[in-house]
Amino acid sequence: QAWLGEAIEIKPATTATFERYPRSNLLIVGGEENGHGLLLATLLSAAAQRSPGQVRFTVAEFTRPSSPFRGFFDPVRNLPHEVRIADRRSVEDELDDLLDDLEARLEGHDSDSGSGSDSGSGSGGAVQPERFFLIAGMHRWHELLAEGDYGRPSETSARLIRLADKGPDAGIHVVAWTDGYATAERGLRRAGIGFFGLRAVLRVMSPAESDALLGVAAAASLDDNRALFRDTEWPVEQVEKFKPYSTPSLYAFAEERFHD
Repeated sequence: QAWLGEAIEIKPATTATFERYPRSNLLIVGGEENGHGLLLATLLSAAAQRSPGQVRFTVAEFTRPSSPFRGFFDPVRNLPHEVRIADRRSVEDELDDLLDDLEARLEGHDSDSGSGSDSGSGSGGAVQPERFFLIAGMHRWHELLAEGDYGRPSETSARLIRLADKGPDAGIHVVAWTDGYATAERGLRRAGIGFFGLRAVLRVMSPAESDALLGVAAAASLDDNRALFRDTEWPVEQVEKFKPYSTPSLYAFAEERFHD
């Protein structure tokens, strides 16, 4: 479970549950500060619940050198878990690594299926660690947004969509933040967005944008520091309103939980 923030109603924290199940990826849409915060909350939640041997992280940062969010994820470099941080120059290599791992897991699963081994295991029946690919700024990933010939999705887009489609069953999840629905659709196309069954949406520009993401218009009228969460497995129009955790509180949690 990823603890995303405090529920507005009197109830436990709002959580996104990642499973080895189709569409178990999280799409975050909205402003930069809380967008980064929700990515960090997801990473820290998984790290707090899994040992270093059970989960690994890859973070793709697309912030500009002058951005106040440059180095936002630096505190997680000190986690006992494997955390790889990529930028626009190295992100394609990291995507290659994730896809290579995915193909190996899928091949291992196919061979294990014939021998009656447990799902999610590779050679020798060992359960592979969960992996999270966190994208901080999908709207700034130029290779993703570029179009191929005749308006086809870019090669990067096709590769990311395959990871989102086939990854969850194999224990690999994509958690992507972008600034709005238009750039999500441009990078993933509508079919690709469908592979993100978990949605956390901050205030967006229009009711139509909110409706396309959540099935309700309410995200267009959210106050600052408020968001809506929806699992697309929920009944139509069911959403949960919450207050994302602040950056200082997330840094404090990381310091207390993972450092002496």
